[in-house]
This record gives sequence, structure tokens and C-alpha cells, in this order.
Amino acid sequence: RSETRIGEGVFSAASAGVALATRALGSLSDRRLLVIGAGQAGRSVLARLARKRPGGLVVASRSLRHAEDAAREVSADVCPIDRIEPSLATVDAVIAAMRSERWVITADGVRRSRQSCSAGPSVFVDLSMPRVLEPALAEVPGVTLFSVDDLGDLARRSLRRREREVPAAEAIARAEAVRAYEKVADRRRYDAIGASPRL
Repeated sequence: RSETRIGEGVFSAASAGVALATRALGSLSDRRLLVIGAGQAGRSVLARLARKRPGGLVVASRSLRHAEDAAREVSADVCPIDRIEPSLATVDAVIAAMRSERWVITADGVRRSRQSCSAGPSVFVDLSMPRVLEPALAEVPGVTLFSVDDLGDLARRSLRRREREVPAAEAIARAEAVRAYEKVADRRRYDAIGASPRL
């Protein structure tokens, strides 16, 4: 892993979602991101985002207590689930990872938010199954929407990059095996000489 790129790439939904948001926005250092969902997937996204040291994090969940617990772990702000639409004006990207029987963010809601102010998120990533971000978001001018389909494409590209590193990794393994065998053989010869009777 230290001498090849075989360990690079992303496979988990959380890491892939963060990678897509980062690729779309560039550096996250001055960006504020909203994560919807405070379950295992949402917390995984929050942890990965926190390691990138963004400008700010916000977490929303149906359970205010869960949102507060998740926010405490990464020093994020909390947004009540029914206040998501007004909060859109304060964030640059949204990553959703939760279960819901209805759209949590709609295209009309985003249009209203962007009409009320010039700011608002330009990147939406939906890690949820089924989706909770309305697909029509992709039709809103200035908005980029990623879904689980895009995550699969990213994972396949990462896998192909790793596969290209396999020959280099195998060469390192063979060289180390030969070196280890030679050390064992040298030790056995040394022990044999030391154990033989003196003339």
C-alpha cells in the first residue's frame, strides 16, 4: 500500500458520496455542507467530511436527539428536519443518507430558495435507497445532482485503477518472499555449520 496505489480509491457509499461532492466543489475548506440523516450512513458521511476540514457542517434528522448526538461528534450545527428548505441558503452542498417515504428536498423547494437569495447549494448527493432527493433537482439551473448510479460508476473506476496496480504489488510480494526465503536458508546454513563437530 505504501509503494503502489493499490489502496487508493473509494468503495463505500459514504466515501464515494464525499468524493463526488469534493470533485464537484473542489476544496471544501471554505464550504458549508448539510448532511441529512444521523444514522450509521449519515454519521459515516459526517466523519469523512470532518476529516477534510470543511468550512462548516450541518446535520438534519427526523430525530432531533440523533442529530444532536451526531453533530456533537464532529462539531456540526443542527438543523431541524422541517427547516431544511430555509437552511439551503446557508450551505454549498447537500448529502442525503436517510430513509423517507417522501421527498426530503424537492426541485420546487430549491427553486424557491434560490429565488429568495442568490446563494444556495449547487451540489446534491443522494446516497439513500430509495432516493429522498427529487430527481427533478437535476433540471434546476446551476444544480448538479448525483445519485447511487453515479456512486457505482465511481466505484468501478476505482476498482479498475486498483487492478492496474496488481502486477506491481505482486512483484513486491515475490521479491519479499525471495528475500525471506534467502534469510531462512542462510540461517539454516549457519546453524548447520555451528552444529557440525570440530576437526
